[in-house]
Amino acid sequence: SSDLQEILVDKFVKSLKQNDDYLHLPSLSTEGWDAYQQGNYKEALRIFLLLAGPEIYDSQAQHNVAHMYLTGKGTLKDEKKSAYWFTQAAEQGLHEAQYSLGLSYIYGWGVLKSKKDAAYWIRKAYENGNEKAEEIWNDYELWNYEQD
Repeated sequence: SSDLQEILVDKFVKSLKQNDDYLHLPSLSTEGWDAYQQGNYKEALRIFLLLAGPEIYDSQAQHNVAHMYLTGKGTLKDEKKSAYWFTQAAEQGLHEAQYSLGLSYIYGWGVLKSKKDAAYWIRKAYENGNEKAEEIWNDYELWNYEQD
C-alpha cells in the first residue's frame, strides 16, 4: 500500500543520512535513469520516489514518478497519483511537468477535464520554454479558455 511505501521511503532517507550517502544524491538520479533504461522499472520508481518526496523534493524526479504512474511502469497505473506528481513538479516550474499537467486537464488523466486549467498550464509551459506547448495551444484553441 502507499502508506507502507511512504514508511519504507522515510526509512531509506534516514539510512542515507546516517551513512553519508545523502551527499551523493545526483548519482541516485543517474541510478534511477539507468534502472529505467534497463527496464527495471520498480527500482527506478523506488529511486525516483525517494528523490521526489518531501525530504528532497526534486521536480524532475516528481515528473518521472508521474509519468510512471500514468503509464503503469514499475507500478499499477494510477492517473490520480500521476496528476498529483505532475502538479508537484509543475508548481516548481518544470516546463515538462506543466505541459504534462496541461495535457492531463485536456484528456482527464486523473483530474476533471478543464480547458481553463489546461490553458493555464500550457501557457506556463510555453513561457518556460516548452517547444510542444504552442502546438497544443493552437490545436485546442486554448486562448478561448484563459481567464482575464
